[in-house]
Amino acid sequence: FVKEAFLMEKERQELLDLHCEATVDGYTLKCKVTVKANAQSFPVGDNDDYGYGCTIAIRKVYYSGSKIYMDAYLFNNYYYLKVTKINKLDLELWDASKDVCLAKKTFKNMSVSVNPGKKKKVTLKFTGSATKKSKYDLRNTTLGFSWGDFQITTK
Repeated sequence: FVKEAFLMEKERQELLDLHCEATVDGYTLKCKVTVKANAQSFPVGDNDDYGYGCTIAIRKVYYSGSKIYMDAYLFNNYYYLKVTKINKLDLELWDASKDVCLAKKTFKNMSVSVNPGKKKKVTLKFTGSATKKSKYDLRNTTLGFSWGDFQITTK
């Protein structure tokens, strides 16, 4: 099975021309091309790492097609209140080292359900003109986040 998988992968790479060969002094040298994801990830803690109230922590920034997406966690550190909606969230993503805006959007009326003391993953999609740079190297960038107005509904 392992040998078959190896041979299938080798054939696929050859079909896609994801290899190179060079002959130097009679020796044939081969290399393999590995494509890395154009993304950047960040550590997020647990509810104990955040103060009272509701907090958003960015986990991953990546492209899907030409649009920027963010995976984030919504932390609910209210004692007795359930968070049911993000009414408004102004968010901007930028390359802090070059002061370049990559994405900017106001998210409105996002239904969520986060019980007290819990966290929930949410995906923020910068669709349409909200993605300012459709092709940018996210891997080697110092990403900055700018939060504006953040309003939620609790129950």
